[in-house]
Amino acid sequence: MRYLIAGHGDYAQGVVNTLKFFKDDLNNVDLLPYNNDFEQQLQAYLDRRDPAEPLCVVTDLVGGSVNLEAMRQLRTRDFYLISGANISLLLEMLFSEVSDGAQIEEIVNAAKDQMVYVNAMMGARSE
Repeated sequence: MRYLIAGHGDYAQGVVNTLKFFKDDLNNVDLLPYNNDFEQQLQAYLDRRDPAEPLCVVTDLVGGSVNLEAMRQLRTRDFYLISGANISLLLEMLFSEVSDGAQIEEIVNAAKDQMVYVNAMMGARSE
């Protein structure tokens, strides 16, 4: 599976830099930062990709302009779309043999469990 990480500001580059800390080989990961011509850049990326290779587009914010454009493209193109991704989710996907939407949904649900308010978990208080 090929992954496209897209987001506002330096999100995509920051995510890729963090992933490289855990996994050297990211040959199947591309990044696309948001800018004024994001719509055209995303269309061009989707036009030139190999349709035989499954694609998962990962965005930063569900209601953000990056994800909204990816959703528009999803209406007429075939790819998986995840929004609000965290590093746990991406690492699990990169180290797994993900091949379908059911597996992606399982990984997304597991990644949600990685978001924890540690003070409450420990019974600690913050004044």
